[in-house]
Formats: sequence, structure tokens, C-alpha cells
Amino acid sequence: MDELLSIPTLSITELRKILSDNTVQDTSESKEELQSIVSDTLLTKMMINQLQEESEKEYLESVELSRSMERSRLAKEQDERDSILQEQELEYEECVQQDLVDEGTDADLTDKPLSPRSIRQKRLAYFNQ
Repeated sequence: MDELLSIPTLSITELRKILSDNTVQDTSESKEELQSIVSDTLLTKMMINQLQEESEKEYLESVELSRSMERSRLAKEQDERDSILQEQELEYEECVQQDLVDEGTDADLTDKPLSPRSIRQKRLAYFNQ
């Protein structure tokens, strides 16, 4: 922005230097025309820089959004796995209780739920008979 404000005070050589630094060919026939070309060049450069910054910001936001969505998806999958595991454990416990009832053993498990280890021991004892 400071460069734009200083354009009227720059010499022709300095103006041409700005154009050559930005790889713009000097086609002017007067100092005013040269100033106009330099002004347009600097405005274009500023606009390109602004667009690049916005693009980088949008890219970073999209990366963060993707990461957030991935974390959410993974958390949902983990919850589903945990839920299925709980359902399987309940089914297994019910099967053990039913086996104990079918065997004629008093299996009032509503007062005292079986631990996974005791369920396994009872299951092994049943099948090892």
C-alpha cells in the first residue's frame, strides 16, 4: 500500500525498476502512463497476494474440517464396536444362565451378576462333564 502512495514521487527509473521486478514490460510513452501501469501492476500483485492468503486460509479450514469429521467418524465407529461388544457379552451371559437352568442348577443371577471369569469357569465346567 505504501508503494501505491509513493508512485507519484518516484522517478521514471524507479518506476521501470518496479515493472521489471514484477516481469512487466514497459510500453508507456509518458510518465503518467508509466505511473498508471505501475499502479495497476502493484494493485494486481496485492490482489494476488490477498487471494493466495485467502486460499491458504480456506485450505487450512478444510483440512481441519476433514480431521474433525474423521475424528467424529472414528468415535462413532468405536461407540458401535463397544455397543456390539456389550450386546455380545449380555447374550453370552444369558446363554450361560440358560445352560445352568437347563442343567437344573439354581441360577438366580439377578441378585449377583456373574463376572466374565466366573461365566467362563461355569461354561468350562459344564462342557467338561
